[in-house]
Amino acid sequence: RIPWQPFTEAKLAQLRSEGKTVMIDFTADWCLTCKLNLATAIETENVALLIKENKVVPLLADWTDPSDEIKNKLAELRSAS
Repeated sequence: RIPWQPFTEAKLAQLRSEGKTVMIDFTADWCLTCKLNLATAIETENVALLIKENKVVPLLADWTDPSDEIKNKLAELRSAS
């Protein structure tokens, strides 16, 4: 339902410089909470509609395979998960 694009710092910087509103979902295949949130609260018709109506660009930061870029973004946001 949601047209996810892969997260990269370069993509985020580009979208922000264009004045776009961006939503980032941090996830990993081994994160059960992430999968539950995605299935029940994020990947829904209502959220997809709001994203479309508000021209939000959805980025998916998939941390299934270790990524320094995602690790650094989480640290910047003061989040461990």
